[in-house]
Amino acid sequence: MIRKLLFNNIYLLLGIVFFYSNIVCANGDDSLPTRIKEVKTLIANGEYQDAVKIMDELYLKYPDSLSVLLDRAVCNLYIGRADVAKLMMNKYLDKDTTNYDTYNVKGAACENLGELDSALNNYNIAIKMNNKIPDAYYNRGKVYFSQHKYSEALNDLIKAKQNCSKGTNNNNIIMLLAQTYVAVHQYDKALKEFKIIEKKNPDNIFITQNMADAYFLNKNYKMAIEYYTKALNIDSNNVNMLNNRAICYNEIRESEKAELDQEKIETIQRQQGVQIQLLKYKDIVAEDDAFKFKIPNNWRAFSSDMKDSVIIVFFNPEFKNIVNSDTIDYNFGGELKIIKSNLITDTDLNNIINQRAAISDNYVLNREIETSNYRYYKNIMKKLYNPTASLHQGLMKAEYNNFSDDPSDNRFILEYHCVNNKGWLATLYIWVPIDEAFYYEKLLDYILSTLSINIQ
Repeated sequence: MIRKLLFNNIYLLLGIVFFYSNIVCANGDDSLPTRIKEVKTLIANGEYQDAVKIMDELYLKYPDSLSVLLDRAVCNLYIGRADVAKLMMNKYLDKDTTNYDTYNVKGAACENLGELDSALNNYNIAIKMNNKIPDAYYNRGKVYFSQHKYSEALNDLIKAKQNCSKGTNNNNIIMLLAQTYVAVHQYDKALKEFKIIEKKNPDNIFITQNMADAYFLNKNYKMAIEYYTKALNIDSNNVNMLNNRAICYNEIRESEKAELDQEKIETIQRQQGVQIQLLKYKDIVAEDDAFKFKIPNNWRAFSSDMKDSVIIVFFNPEFKNIVNSDTIDYNFGGELKIIKSNLITDTDLNNIINQRAAISDNYVLNREIETSNYRYYKNIMKKLYNPTASLHQGLMKAEYNNFSDDPSDNRFILEYHCVNNKGWLATLYIWVPIDEAFYYEKLLDYILSTLSINIQ
């Protein structure tokens, strides 16, 4: 349910200041202090490239200045050049190892480069040198959060918040602290932190969405509805929030309002959905005709059949993918899996239905536990279909927000499953990039509608 607030690739370096070395500067606008002040102004205005240009000029002029090395590293972090930032910090540390800010900046560079062990080591050194520095606690807490070490993350984020000087903009610290409380199911504490940020940013839709989701998880459905409504006043066509509000309405037995939200979702999807009637399809058939469905002609599929299961993977080759004998990386497509376990031997239909439901519930519970450990993966909807004489079915929707530079890394996912009277479990996952989700929503629905299940 909880969306991640989109953090910048550079992590806030709250305590880093631009300081001046003891070199002698010429008088006038080209003096080092004057140019550094100009750089600070550019960064405050978000003009990072211009700031980097000035720091590059200063680096050529003052290659041995510690302040230039540090400030050039910080500027390059703002534009995603963590490699340059790390190089500058290594040169700095060759000259001086007494400044804790240097280790914090190097830690941020390593973190951006994916070198998490080195990042943690540098943050540890910075904190050992100055245990009152909020930046390093925040940055280390963020790494722990990404590693699902939530207890360690909480300890660091609490210290980061405590060590911030009065008047400091600590919104990122509080936001991540709130999301960490959510991760450990301490929703009341999470909401307390969210409310602090809400006072400063009452119209921020990301904060409003997070608060709505936190209220939902805390089973305070009326407050969740209030915040979803507030967010929908800003983004009225947000299908996920409409869906979540509909679930809340159902929970408090206001089904008519839930139906209105569902009708609006269908209207949005009709207006923005892909024209499925214009596409051509081909059948994908599982072993022994156990499962059959349609996919567009230009998609590819391959299967593997084992003793106790069968897997069919399909994908759109127009999106980034790598498929070979060792690696499967597909950002648009799906996977069908049938687990052939004869768990049900009963012949009484009522007992069969109950056992099917138990297998389905166990799958959903295990899936929720599994996905709760995925940093970027958040369930946004769960629905159980009415059981038939032969199947118990369920559907979940989820988002995967990686916040990378590649939009196709952010995905919208449908997870369908069913259990037959033998106890066989069949799952079908379908996913598309989030920024294309509106256009493919009807296509996903169509693929599911073509499912032909024959696993009696």
